[in-house]
Amino acid sequence: MTFTKRTTLNGKREEVTPAVKMGGPLVEKNAGQEKLNRALISAAARGVLADVKNLVAQGADVNYVNDVGVNALYYAKHHQYEDVAAFLEKEMKNERKTP
Repeated sequence: MTFTKRTTLNGKREEVTPAVKMGGPLVEKNAGQEKLNRALISAAARGVLADVKNLVAQGADVNYVNDVGVNALYYAKHHQYEDVAAFLEKEMKNERKTP
């Protein structure tokens, strides 16, 4: 698999897989909810907004809490990824409005 580099909004350089460049799935189609949720936490901890958006679109649960008791929003805020944190907060508010 070939990786390319891109610069995030916070100025960090990161490797991007072809799936991310094309907006494709980051987790196999039938991977299961747990895998999607863990991938969301990982993407938030790395500050990769494109991955976070893609995983949420695939059905990752923005309210998922991992084994140490924290969620994706915690990691985004802890590492000061404001764009990721803002997106997750918006998604959490949207989920509360949905019956």
